[in-house]
Amino acid sequence: MKEAQSYITQLAKQRELSHIISKFKNDYTYSDGLKISLDIIDTDRNAPTVVFIPGTAVYALCYAEIMAKVSEAGFNVIGLDPRGHGRSEGKRGDYTFEEVVRDTQAVITYAIENYTGEVSLMGARQGGIVALHVAAADDRIKSAICYNLADMSDPLSKELKLFPRKGTRFFQPILFGLSDVFPNLSFRVNRYLKFANKKVRHFGDTKEFIKQDPLVLKKIKVKSLKSFVEARLAREIDEISTPVFVLQPGEDEVFPVEYTQKIYDKLRCKKRLEMQKTPRNL
Repeated sequence: MKEAQSYITQLAKQRELSHIISKFKNDYTYSDGLKISLDIIDTDRNAPTVVFIPGTAVYALCYAEIMAKVSEAGFNVIGLDPRGHGRSEGKRGDYTFEEVVRDTQAVITYAIENYTGEVSLMGARQGGIVALHVAAADDRIKSAICYNLADMSDPLSKELKLFPRKGTRFFQPILFGLSDVFPNLSFRVNRYLKFANKKVRHFGDTKEFIKQDPLVLKKIKVKSLKSFVEARLAREIDEISTPVFVLQPGEDEVFPVEYTQKIYDKLRCKKRLEMQKTPRNL
């Protein structure tokens, strides 16, 4: 943990983000007996709280600027590193989608116990889909903000390009089948996600960022990816009552605009959809 904190401090200084990182305090809670690392900005104990869920392979502080802006709007912010990610316990890249949902619910409990205001969720990429699943399963949250949206139980999800690379897309069924026989089978993140010409703000090339950052996952268990594809909402999407705000990149190699619109249209709760002209990469 000390080595990880030292790296974050050094990186923040190098990227001129120290003024933002210094706003966070680090704490933890437990989920299934594992320590879940939390990066927190305390604004006001009586203010509402936003629990932030990061995307695939990365960790909460990769979104430090976004979380800081949320806090400036008057919210307490709690970013979590799901098990097997960042500074949380658990084997690197070894988790299931359902476990990440439980990790998020554990952090909701932490927020309720430590703050008196309402709790909402905000998630990016995989985290956005986790936020939707928690909204379907847990009535304790006030709202869910989802950067990307998916309902894997819907036949429309066949439109998703979860393995953008042609070769890996072809071998997806074989890989998932092998994961049942070889539970420790892993898959390189840069083979699962297409990173050509992608940039990460303050970090440069995405491939280089993943390579040099010791807290970013280099590999993910195939069973983890399979659990994502097989994830099912706790209730039908049109039965979700929690308000949902969806952010959708105008161009997205994995989640097409047309797909998001069709899933969004099935929501019957209070909702809002906003399209972004320029997609973000994390």
